[in-house]
Amino acid sequence: MTGDQRPANSTRPLNESLDIDLALQAAGLGVWEMNPITKQVRWDERCRQLFGIHSHPVVFQDTLAFIHPEDVDRVNLAVQWALNPASDGNYQLTYRTLGEDGRVRWIQSTGRRYLDQTGQPIRFAGVAQEVTEQAETRQREAAVHQLAQRQQRIYEAITASTPDLMYVFDFTYRFTYANQALLAMWGKTWEESIGKTLLENGYEPWHARMHEQEIDRVVVTKQPIRGEVSFPHATLGSRIYDYVFAPVLNDQGEVEAVAGTTRDITDLKRAQEIKEEAQRQLLALFEQSPVGLATYSADEALVIQWANAFFGELVARPPRLLPANPCWKPCLNSKGRGLINS
Repeated sequence: MTGDQRPANSTRPLNESLDIDLALQAAGLGVWEMNPITKQVRWDERCRQLFGIHSHPVVFQDTLAFIHPEDVDRVNLAVQWALNPASDGNYQLTYRTLGEDGRVRWIQSTGRRYLDQTGQPIRFAGVAQEVTEQAETRQREAAVHQLAQRQQRIYEAITASTPDLMYVFDFTYRFTYANQALLAMWGKTWEESIGKTLLENGYEPWHARMHEQEIDRVVVTKQPIRGEVSFPHATLGSRIYDYVFAPVLNDQGEVEAVAGTTRDITDLKRAQEIKEEAQRQLLALFEQSPVGLATYSADEALVIQWANAFFGELVARPPRLLPANPCWKPCLNSKGRGLINS
């Protein structure tokens, strides 16, 4: 062996044969100690390197100059509590340092306070380790998480303010999201619905199969589809819905989920039916009227577009032939009334 490599004496106790200094160096740990009475501080060389300083602080108050201003109060309070006989004496804190080299480092300090027979602190010592990389990773993850939460809050605010039903399916046809309007339609809570299939959320087998096939089609084609279907509302009874399923694509352009938007069109459908029924009744009334009625085109040709039966009798033409015959035009006879064949 060469240099300072020395064989360990296997006959010595383990704690004596271990090179403590080497173990601390391998672990990247620096050692510190503070006298609780005089507040004098002792740091080893590694501890000073971890703090990025070359000078040697003499008292605890001097060390605070190398702590990030935003963390000074936390460090001071943690040390004072560890020295308090009412505490368990344990000290562990992660904070930032400002070294003389201008670098900001994250340090994790762990230590313990020891008491004498009278219960007064006589020693406070521990180790310090740089955790800058881990702390910055956690900060980035926290920032990403906060951004995701903010986007989620915005999304929730938008989806909660619309009467439309909004939801997301995974590839197993399970709901991974449902807005409040959809939960109200089901008459269920988030916990009762999310992660459940269509069948588990009350869809009839034919209805569930139809949507599952549509989801598969969206995944394969990456194109949205649209449909119309009836579904029982928890409090309003049977309703008619217009829905759209659309693919959610990842950065690689692959489908990672299927999003849906559904609108209740029951009232619109009923209004349309009422309008159509009113038109049918009006048409029947015109058809049966004892007065000749007809409509003409708005251009100069004045072609008859519709005429009732009585009008056909007046002009001696079946009504079914009038709209197709542009030769029949309204003309005043010599007495100012009637129709003549042009």
